[in-house]
Amino acid sequence: MNKFYVYSLIDPRTDSIFYIGKGKGKRMFQHLNEKKDVHSNTEKLKIIKEISDAGYDVSFDIIADNLTEESSLFLERILIYRIGRKIFDEGDLTNIVPGGLWHKEAPLFLKKSDLPSDKIIKEKFPELINILERYPKISKEFKGFTCPQNPLDENLYVFDNTGKRLHKWSISYFVQIFGLGHALDLINVIKNSNDPIYAWNRVWTKTNYETIESTSRIPFQDFDILNLDFTKKINEALDKTKIATLNCFYSNNVKQAEIEISHNPLEITLTYYYRNGIKKHSTSYFENKLNGKCSKWYSNGQLSEEIDYDKNKRTSRREFFDSGKIKLIENYNTEGHAIAVKNWYETGQLQFENNEDGSSFSYGETGQLLTKGVRTGDINNGGFVIISEYFENGDIKKETKNYYVDGLLHGYEKSYYDTGEIRREVDYTNGHKNKIIKTYKKNGEVKIKQ
Repeated sequence: MNKFYVYSLIDPRTDSIFYIGKGKGKRMFQHLNEKKDVHSNTEKLKIIKEISDAGYDVSFDIIADNLTEESSLFLERILIYRIGRKIFDEGDLTNIVPGGLWHKEAPLFLKKSDLPSDKIIKEKFPELINILERYPKISKEFKGFTCPQNPLDENLYVFDNTGKRLHKWSISYFVQIFGLGHALDLINVIKNSNDPIYAWNRVWTKTNYETIESTSRIPFQDFDILNLDFTKKINEALDKTKIATLNCFYSNNVKQAEIEISHNPLEITLTYYYRNGIKKHSTSYFENKLNGKCSKWYSNGQLSEEIDYDKNKRTSRREFFDSGKIKLIENYNTEGHAIAVKNWYETGQLQFENNEDGSSFSYGETGQLLTKGVRTGDINNGGFVIISEYFENGDIKKETKNYYVDGLLHGYEKSYYDTGEIRREVDYTNGHKNKIIKTYKKNGEVKIKQ
């Protein structure tokens, strides 16, 4: 019996499909247990949370079962193509990739010419004919990389911070270079704007400029939408050492950005706004270095991040959830390196702490201790690191001690059964290549491997 199936997640409030997947066993139910901080599909998780908050349960529908893996991959892929993905303005699905065995070197978009003919489908996948007839194509084509100046041009143009053009990339090649996560961050912004976008110390645009205004002296932040006239006026004010307060506005007359410039010494404060008028960030320069308090906000007005700088060196950093609850606190030494870190679950439960004395702890969502670490001195010069892991009941699960002598790893690793008996022991006394491994059965019988 073939064990694969294709399924949909359905929003019971609207009776609409918001996700298509393939799998076997209990795969379709696993979406309910995914964590926001370790999964890139935040839109899917957002809808699942909204459904739960409204007092409903996500509905599941098995579109087709008893499939081979090949036919399930094909059906998943063609259904995503026909219904369309929300992130690319094709349709309402929260799927990100086009399904099937997608990888980052593969195209992110399917075209009709990429699909097999009806004749080939009938010959190769006859079991899918009736199913496909129930799902006609309703998706739109993604046009987020086109620009009014040249609607047929779907390339992305990349400039350095001096305004020099570096690259001309297709969206698929962009994903290959930057990975899907970073690519989606930019796509989400640039698809709705014909203006250039500042990100990662580069400027990204859908318009084929030869050169653009330099951004090298201006404290733009990632995903700021650039008004090139505004950027030009800032550079002119900097060149003429003029005291200036400059503004620019979105097309709906909402303030987009404001900059204050003073000289001798040079001080700059740049404030950006979302299209709804809420502050996006406030960033300060002193003599071309980040200085003082720099802040970011969510589009709902909640503070997102605060970083204190001393001439480009961080002294402290705080992150917040969009609910306003604290997410992370970091303190830094005089070299700008983090020496103490704490971060929390959104429930308020401490998740991890790394202390200045070299100790560290991680906790589960209910407060149980998961790991404990102790670091003393320089592990290459007499110091060591001990890491302990624990079962949910608090019993030791694994203990590791590491240090180096003449560049060789030394130490040991011990792991235990959940009933307390030792399970595995590794001795690194003579370096990693010469480790001795002992494995134990619960009855104490030991097997040694060198």
